[in-house]
Amino acid sequence: MNVRGSGTEHHDALTGLLNAEGLQLLASQMIARAARDEEHISLLCLRIARASASETPADAGETPAHADATGNTTTELLGGLSHLLRTNLRASDVVARTGPDELVALLPDTNAEQLAALGDQLASVAQREGLLPDDATEVEVEVEVGTSTFEPSIRSGDLSAMLDEARLSISLVGQRWS
Repeated sequence: MNVRGSGTEHHDALTGLLNAEGLQLLASQMIARAARDEEHISLLCLRIARASASETPADAGETPAHADATGNTTTELLGGLSHLLRTNLRASDVVARTGPDELVALLPDTNAEQLAALGDQLASVAQREGLLPDDATEVEVEVEVGTSTFEPSIRSGDLSAMLDEARLSISLVGQRWS
């Protein structure tokens, strides 16, 4: 799916992914279609977490460039994670950078079980491709994973509600890739 416009206004300069505004434009259409067709749609939220809160920029428009214990910067990790999502998700899935350290994938026709399996698969690929250090390395950066699934038979949904649910799931039971 593409966002119509001048090209760069709905895309993140660092990753080339949609930005939050571009995601919002597509998400409303995708969620309405899922509701109409009575299909599931899921959201995967990846957030880079740091041991020190002072390392996260206050402005959502800032590009973090702090190095972790392996010497990788958050910028490099964002680039690697965005590449991981683009190359391991379907063409119908929509990936966006929604904050300085957050990536979101909106996954049509994906239920909660499929989403959980996808999260495990992406974690394995991230480890294999060296995005995450091996267990022997002491690292202060983790990727937090939150999820939300829209089930039309249960409730109506919108992107804000799905993002809130995914972010809450990070703090309650979120998976951590480290």
